[in-house]
Amino acid sequence: MKKFDCPSSPPMPNSKLLGVFNEETNRMEILPEPVPIDEDIRKELERFGDKKMKTVRLTNTCATKACGQWNGHKCTLIGGILEKIEEKKREKGLQDCSIRPTCRWYAQEKEEACKVCTLVQYDQAS
Repeated sequence: MKKFDCPSSPPMPNSKLLGVFNEETNRMEILPEPVPIDEDIRKELERFGDKKMKTVRLTNTCATKACGQWNGHKCTLIGGILEKIEEKKREKGLQDCSIRPTCRWYAQEKEEACKVCTLVQYDQAS
C-alpha cells in the first residue's frame, strides 16, 4: 500500500515544516522542501505560544485510521475545506510543491486540493 503525506499534520514525532504563514498575503508559503524540525525551529515556534500552529504547516506520514479526519477510505478534512472556500479565493494555478506526488489531499482531489492548500491553517480544536 502506498504511503501518503498529510499536508496538515499535527505536531508529532518526525513532523517536518511544510509552510510558513505570510501575514501580508494571508496565505501559507509552501517551502521548496519540507524541513525537519530541529531544536532551533522548535524554539522559534515556542515564541508564538498557543498560536504557533496558526503560523506554520507541518507534514508527516498520513495516519489514516489513527486520525480523526479519516473515514475509513479517505481524509474528510480536504472535502470540508473545498466546500467552505469560495472559488474566487482559490489559487488560479498550482504553485510548486515538493510533496504533491505523495500528498493525501492531492491523491484524493487533484488540482482542486492544491488551489486551497495555501489558505489552510491548522486548527488545534479539530
